[in-house]
Amino acid sequence: MWADVVVVQQNELGKTMTSFGFTIANALITDIRPAQNVKDGMNQINANRRLRIAAADRAEAEKIILVKQAEADAESKYLAGNTWRTTESY
Repeated sequence: MWADVVVVQQNELGKTMTSFGFTIANALITDIRPAQNVKDGMNQINANRRLRIAAADRAEAEKIILVKQAEADAESKYLAGNTWRTTESY
């Protein structure tokens, strides 16, 4: 797996760097494996970010539903003759 990464890196980076007059002879790829608690912390940060976005989306959807229900209620009352509709209604 790492050998494949090195080959791809050398090929892609080599193409770019030769235009500047450089040649990539070798590339060192280091496998960085953070401690489990660091991984867990990073995963928790990502999960919280997604939950925050989902909560905002849910709130926006609920707002849209309430507005549509109010508009439907106003239209129903207008059609029933219980109220006058003005241009400020919408």
